[in-house]
Amino acid sequence: MYDDILVPTDGSDVVDTAASHAIDLASLCDATVHAVYAIEPDNATLPSEVMRHEEVQQEHLDWGEEITTEIANRARDRGLEGVAAVTEGIPYEEIGDYAVENDIDLIVMGTAGRTGLRERLIGSVTEKTVRTAEVPVLTMRDYDAE
Repeated sequence: MYDDILVPTDGSDVVDTAASHAIDLASLCDATVHAVYAIEPDNATLPSEVMRHEEVQQEHLDWGEEITTEIANRARDRGLEGVAAVTEGIPYEEIGDYAVENDIDLIVMGTAGRTGLRERLIGSVTEKTVRTAEVPVLTMRDYDAE
């Protein structure tokens, strides 16, 4: 049914819930679990801030590698193939592009279930991914965190 399952991550608790579900599902299908973290580009960097910008980018890269590797290792601990990837770009676009480029069958994402004005105006990464992805998207809430 599923050969490749994608778990986009930002390191939050709700992603942990989504990753656990994705790994359980992958175990049933003997699927590969892909974890991806998208570093959002910062277009507002002034020339005087270039050095600090590079430090921040490196921090994001290190964080992304840490959290994607953790999910990939959890999959490997269950006898599955785990893939970790860090990309740079607008997160929902990066998630969709990664899904297409890697023949992903299902995206499993966390959602905080926020309903505030900010989320209604700009939308969440999960909501934008649901609307734009070319593959099915399963969303998971972290009910324990409420």
